[in-house]
Amino acid sequence: MTDPRDWRTLPLVGDGRTLVEASAGTGKTWTIGALYLRLLLEDRTGQGPLSPRQIVVATYTNAAADELRRRLRGRLLETLDLAANGFHLAAPPASEHTDRAWLHARWQRTDTLAADRERLGLALAELDLAPVSTLHRLCARILADHPFAAGAAFRTPEMVDSQQRVHELADDLWRLLQSDDAADLAAHAVLQARNGLHHVPTRETVRHDLEGLMQPLVVVEADEVPVAWLAQVQATLAAVVERPQIFARSTSVLLKQWKALAEFLASCPSGAPAWDLLPKAKEVRAALGNLQHNQVKPEFHQDPGVLAAAATTEPVLDAISRMQALPRARFLAAVQAWARAELDRRLGAARQLGFDDLLTTVHDALRPTIDGARPLADALRQAWPVALIDEFQDTDPVQFGILDAIYRDADGAPRGRLVLIGDPKQAIYRFRGGDIHTYERAKADVPEADRLTLDINRRSSDDFVEAVNQFYDVAGAKLGAPGSGTPITYTRARPSGRRAAHRYAGPDGAGSRCLVLHSAADGEADESSALRSCANRITRLLDARGGHTIGDRTLQASDLCVLVPNNGQAIAMLTLLRERGVPCVLRGRQSVFTDNALARDLLVVLHAVVHCHDPAVLRAALGTGLWGLGYQRLRALRDDPAAWQEEAARFHRWQRLWRERGVLSVVTSLIDEVARAHLDTREGHRVLTDLRHLGELLQACEDQADGMASVLKWLQQRIEGSREDSEDAADANALRIESDAHCVQVMTLHGSKGLEFNVVLLPLMWKHEGRARQHAKGLRKLSGVDGLRRVALDEASVRLDDREQQDERFRVLYVALTRAVHACHAWIAPHAKQGADDALAAPLALATPRLDAEALAAHGADRIAVVAGWWTSPVLRPPQPIRVRTGDEARALPAVPERILPSRHSFTTLVARRRRFEADPWAAAGDERDAAVLNEPLDASAMDDATAPVTATATATPHPELDSLLGVAGADFGNAIHRILELRAPDEPLAAQHALVRESLTHYDVSHRELTTEALAERLILRLQAVLDADLARAGVRLADLPATALRAEMEFNYALDGASLGRLRDICAQHGWPQLIPARAQQLAGLMNGKIDLVFEHAGRFHILDWKGNDLGDGASACLEDYAPAALERKMDSTHYRFQALLYTVAIDRYLRDRLGDAYDRARHLGDCWYLFVRATGLQLPDGTPCGVWRHRFNDALIDAVQAELSRVEVGVEEAA
Repeated sequence: MTDPRDWRTLPLVGDGRTLVEASAGTGKTWTIGALYLRLLLEDRTGQGPLSPRQIVVATYTNAAADELRRRLRGRLLETLDLAANGFHLAAPPASEHTDRAWLHARWQRTDTLAADRERLGLALAELDLAPVSTLHRLCARILADHPFAAGAAFRTPEMVDSQQRVHELADDLWRLLQSDDAADLAAHAVLQARNGLHHVPTRETVRHDLEGLMQPLVVVEADEVPVAWLAQVQATLAAVVERPQIFARSTSVLLKQWKALAEFLASCPSGAPAWDLLPKAKEVRAALGNLQHNQVKPEFHQDPGVLAAAATTEPVLDAISRMQALPRARFLAAVQAWARAELDRRLGAARQLGFDDLLTTVHDALRPTIDGARPLADALRQAWPVALIDEFQDTDPVQFGILDAIYRDADGAPRGRLVLIGDPKQAIYRFRGGDIHTYERAKADVPEADRLTLDINRRSSDDFVEAVNQFYDVAGAKLGAPGSGTPITYTRARPSGRRAAHRYAGPDGAGSRCLVLHSAADGEADESSALRSCANRITRLLDARGGHTIGDRTLQASDLCVLVPNNGQAIAMLTLLRERGVPCVLRGRQSVFTDNALARDLLVVLHAVVHCHDPAVLRAALGTGLWGLGYQRLRALRDDPAAWQEEAARFHRWQRLWRERGVLSVVTSLIDEVARAHLDTREGHRVLTDLRHLGELLQACEDQADGMASVLKWLQQRIEGSREDSEDAADANALRIESDAHCVQVMTLHGSKGLEFNVVLLPLMWKHEGRARQHAKGLRKLSGVDGLRRVALDEASVRLDDREQQDERFRVLYVALTRAVHACHAWIAPHAKQGADDALAAPLALATPRLDAEALAAHGADRIAVVAGWWTSPVLRPPQPIRVRTGDEARALPAVPERILPSRHSFTTLVARRRRFEADPWAAAGDERDAAVLNEPLDASAMDDATAPVTATATATPHPELDSLLGVAGADFGNAIHRILELRAPDEPLAAQHALVRESLTHYDVSHRELTTEALAERLILRLQAVLDADLARAGVRLADLPATALRAEMEFNYALDGASLGRLRDICAQHGWPQLIPARAQQLAGLMNGKIDLVFEHAGRFHILDWKGNDLGDGASACLEDYAPAALERKMDSTHYRFQALLYTVAIDRYLRDRLGDAYDRARHLGDCWYLFVRATGLQLPDGTPCGVWRHRFNDALIDAVQAELSRVEVGVEEAA
């Protein structure tokens, strides 16, 4: 039989399922590496070992997947090094080093050693191609690698976080509920269901409900409740209440409740229940619970009528609860149907796919076809014979459904080897869709012989491992309340001895009692008292005279971590620690915007920079905590004109600096002004780090914004939290950590999973309660055996959900305790009232009655100490200052590099008014905003003249199609046009793609002051279709006639730059007759040239370059054809340097064709022309027949060759030259 603790004998060969259960700190990641090594080296019954490309390794987050890949690479490198350096010739390693012992025994055969060295080398070479990722990334790979079998489009949709779309739907739903205007049948069904509600839900409720309804596999059951059987129940109850002699008293509560219930049931068959007669279910159940005590006379306890009435009461209450919930269930079902259809339509029009839709798309594609075939599942099983699934306890039914379909044949038998790795005790992400029932069902399919249990705790000290064992010996091993049906229990861990050389010790030199329970006195237990007591305890732990040590060093702030249930409590904890002078940091996804008052101060200061002529605004900026003048100094400025003028002049200088160099330069100057004052404070480093971070984010915003006001608006929106950020944006906005490695960490319980800390403090686990139903947000959902998650609306379902949430809180307690390496302090409240059957109770509160000193002594729990009283006052400061770092003086700037630093360049960065050092490849119409202001005067009038006319025309020929788009302009409108023309279906007219046009306008928030979005979309469709139908420059080229195979939209290019110069490029162009083609700047170029060509199309064997321009070349109030005539376009191309852009695109396509065609490439035969279509006028013509809106050009070969040579220049370094 397989040893349940030995990874070396775990079955990995043949078809089946394998389970690895790894308790906290037991080396799960190490074991994954060991199993991976076995798969790469061991022969699979004559089929040979596997390669990395054949082994799926999936985990929960991108960061975890990257870390797993890094660990696997390290394991392979280490093993290869052992194989190459005679490890097999040395003495056998100690028995505890099982991986090395396994290798040593294996390599005693010379042929095996040689084969393994070769396999390890090959495995390292292809590890980057291995499917080591999250399940989401794995599904994206499936759609990309198996489009035929998955029924996916060859062009992969854009992956997006659909949460923002859901929020848009919530706003649309709210507006729909306030009106009676239904656009389709689904919306009409929503309004009908709304009419059945007692009240229309609030806007916040609508949003929370919709977020829950749009999750995968969520269903709303709105079936009618059968009422025929209620008549029999009514008769049973009526018969009992007509016998008053049964009851102990005439005033019996049970008699009153049964009588009211019978009267209510009598009204049900009519279809209009008399809800005002319905007694409260809670009171009925309370009376029923006292049935045999004081409600019914003893001689009637076994009366058939009484027993029948008691047996039917609970079921009938549940049925009534379902009846009460039915109108809301119907409403939610209608909302879900409408929202899912609408989301699919919007994503489809935009050719996008949400991350959840990615999973469901693959899940659906794995289903058998009508004839029972399973092409995708078969292909994936063939490609990936083995899969290792980490953190399996957090898997949801959709994810497991994908895995189960791949690794199960058409008859339902396992195939391949699916290895499930996790710890059910750490399943704490139910709110994200994690489903412990999925884990338990999968576990049931794994034979005992195919299971591995990891129970040696290699994280914690031996003393603390035993302390946790003793805690669960006393509190109970079941991770659930007494009434819970959970099968998950605590398993005693074995110590590893790993921390023996660095033991934790307290003031008396002993640290064996390392789980400390701080017990509140009567009337002392409240949240603020617990947090104050915790803060005071930390000051004592960090007192250098207190004698708290780890090994031979004193306890440091960085050894400690405080875990609390939510962010609000974490911030309160930070405040208390800072009052006591303790360095601390909130670890997690705290936003630099919404969780930080500094951002508000910066907004006030920047507002003053923009409005520097307003004295009141300047005083507000000077009075912020960031600037910190204070009331007295502000009053003094009022009486000192010279000093006031000096302050005002600074803001005027900053306004000029902003216009010339950008907002980051202003923030940098601000940091120089306030740095000295803030470095003298405890939070000085935090302030300066956050200021720099905010400045960088504002600069990134400004590169896409239209002026200073837009930047300020963006900052205000982020502070108010009015826009939801994607995960990537949340990472970008998260507070940065610099000196925080020397601080006490404060974080939420859920955020601590997977981490470890020397000492953990849990001040609020005694209060980790469930939310009362009236305060709960969002929908409750229960998982069924079929994998569906049903919305819980009736009383019985809600009670079950309360219990499952409580079970998860028991698991959270386990996670919190096992974060500690050496010691843990937990606060308990023995005198707080908690019922053992209260599903909202905190798990630690339920366990507290069994954790008194007598119970601990009876169990021999000598590693647990109980400290009486919460030490809450006075505010304690460390007896000695806690210094976390030295050398706060400003550092010298690094030496200027001899060569320019490499960066990413594009047309936009090369011609922008201010130098940009990073290109944004996604801003398709960014050049329509920036290029127009090149070399203009740096004043306010130059900020927004991208749409100014190039020059006045002698005649003005109006045209209604030009007037149709007056009132819309700017980069957002240009981006919307680019999006439409990129995503359009070439074989359909734009009139049939109305949703795409509307979605694109909405996506970029394009609006018209007089037209609705629908009306604007209609006009834009007519104009763009005319562009596609136009005979371009009478050359016989019509874009609408070209097949999809001849079109490549948004073709991206990249090529290296190393030593090119804008100055030399300008000289080259001047030699070929174009002296103004390149901006007058002597910039050196190093790094990467990047760009996206709007369209490359093939016509008559030649490949042409096309760029769409949405610029309004008129004055904004009127337009004439002469503004788009050939002469005007020539001037526009030169004034905006668009001709330079065309040259860069030509160079890119010339390189591409030469690389693809090789010696067959003939520039004259293969390279087409450059076409710039100003879409407002393309297809129109002057009265004399001259085409408008089309610029066409072909650069001569000599110029192209010279420019290619310059852009290919390689700068010779000093060492190379020598």
